[in-house]
Amino acid sequence: MIGIALIILAITVDAEFRTDDRSRSVSPQALVETFESIFQETGAGYHDGSRRWRLEWWGDIWNYTLRGEYFWTGKGYGINLADADGFQVFSGDQIVLRSPHNSHLTFLARSGVPGFTVWIALQLLFALALIQAYRKARRQGQEDLAKLNLWVLAYWWAFMVNAGFDVFLEGPQGGIWFWSLFGFGLALVLTQRSPVRERYGQQRI
Repeated sequence: MIGIALIILAITVDAEFRTDDRSRSVSPQALVETFESIFQETGAGYHDGSRRWRLEWWGDIWNYTLRGEYFWTGKGYGINLADADGFQVFSGDQIVLRSPHNSHLTFLARSGVPGFTVWIALQLLFALALIQAYRKARRQGQEDLAKLNLWVLAYWWAFMVNAGFDVFLEGPQGGIWFWSLFGFGLALVLTQRSPVRERYGQQRI
């Protein structure tokens, strides 16, 4: 309720906060424009430029892997993809970018279609295991355990969405937390499948 109240207050007073370089702002209007830019042009220069830049790069990755010479192996994990693909961004004389703003397409570009397929299969199987564990816990009346499965699934999905628009899993700010959650989710699922769990299903772990 507090969070909802703060959001309503921010919208009502049209709160706006500028970043250090003053080029971007955090406000209700900026959030709406950011969401709209996922699906269409917004008329806002920053959002539209960023959107076109991403779509062009992602299209190139799609073409040189699924339809091109890098289908089987990708371009590898050693090179700077921004340099190799011609989408480098500079800040003065400093190179500031290495991978596309989409962690899933990073797997495609660097590992090719086989590696990308393994990545997608891994994530789908993980989500399926959590859903099955959730349903099983509900059937056994383990409400706390069911909620824990659902919590992990919700945060996993948030990571997946964020990874679709940012260099997220490639760095420690996202990678550490994602793989920690992934490991916790695996331990949670395996614990519920263990013989001890089957035998003492009504006891808390």
